[in-house]
Amino acid sequence: MTDTTLTPADGDGQVEFSRIIKMTALNREPETYTAKASPVECEALTRRLDLIGLRDFSVEAEVSKWRRGVRVTGRIKADVIQRCIVTLDPVPAHIDEEFDRGYLPERDIVGDAKPGQEIEIEDDAELGDLPDVLGETLDLGELASEALSLALDPYPRAEGEEPLDLQAAPPGETPISDDDVKPFASLAAYREKLEKQGKKD
Repeated sequence: MTDTTLTPADGDGQVEFSRIIKMTALNREPETYTAKASPVECEALTRRLDLIGLRDFSVEAEVSKWRRGVRVTGRIKADVIQRCIVTLDPVPAHIDEEFDRGYLPERDIVGDAKPGQEIEIEDDAELGDLPDVLGETLDLGELASEALSLALDPYPRAEGEEPLDLQAAPPGETPISDDDVKPFASLAAYREKLEKQGKKD
């Protein structure tokens, strides 16, 4: 197995953080790639992901042959600062997440479907997700950026801030609570009603 450190010179400049791996350069043995976003790239990703700050963003991934394509498994690490959804105060967090992506030739994914034909693609049983279409190159930086986006807390809250409890209902109606939608909530209410009727009798 070989280890390769990708630098900004390996990018194509099309996205904020780009590190291109040529599929033709892959050997039969798995290869490990590492890359770290520069301060300029972190600043660009900060704007793209609507963050207050991003630093020490790095990725390490193993790229190996998988069926007639490749599989990319790895880990991203980063220190991020998001905005509290309640106060907009800074919310720092450390991201340390694994990812697993599979890439296959388009025909392996869509079969013999004709252009424009509607098809339904299911999650791959082994991968646990939809495979991506294999191209001549793979952008590890963009893959890492997508993984970072998914790893961010969708509802960051500053320390001490309670979770928001938002409820809505049509005029004159009572909002549905969490208890109302719990499994067997309707059965519990029916039993309580029967118990009340028994006491009255």
